[in-house]
Amino acid sequence: MEKFNWSSATEVMYIDSWSNTELDIFKKLLTKTGQVAILFKTTDNDSPYYMSATKGTIISELAKLDYEENKHYVILEVPNINA
Repeated sequence: MEKFNWSSATEVMYIDSWSNTELDIFKKLLTKTGQVAILFKTTDNDSPYYMSATKGTIISELAKLDYEENKHYVILEVPNINA
């Protein structure tokens, strides 16, 4: 896979923070389809820089494991969805 394929099957993670738990989930999901959409939930309480800082952390941690943004995963900011 060269880049994230928007028309291929994709696993979805819905998160509001990032930790080792989310990393383990990411790894498991990636084995299913080869790509993951990380949906990052923001709330009214979040600092305007929280998404940016957390996204940087995710990208950095996944890069250490040779996972590339826009190839293995995308990170999308989403509203505070109640499902």
